[in-house]
Amino acid sequence: MALTGDGRLVTGSGDGTARLWDLETGEEIRAFTGHGSAVLSVALTGDGRLVTGSGDPIGTDYTARLWDLETGEEIRAFTGHESRVNSVALTGDGRL
Repeated sequence: MALTGDGRLVTGSGDGTARLWDLETGEEIRAFTGHGSAVLSVALTGDGRLVTGSGDPIGTDYTARLWDLETGEEIRAFTGHESRVNSVALTGDGRL
């Protein structure tokens, strides 16, 4: 999970989604769908984007994906991993 600077929470799930939540109300704001297996890791960029990492033991989705946090739109999929993407991390400026 990751916390935004404005009172929201992003979680990854075994159901293949990441979700954005309002911390104060507990209400779901949006779901990020597109992974074919569990979302194992999430990270936030400084400019309003979300990075997710995915994978499972049977190999249905070994990708990292970049999303627009506000619209839920997938910006890019990073493919080519041969196993689970267990973690994602960003540089301090969010560019890498």
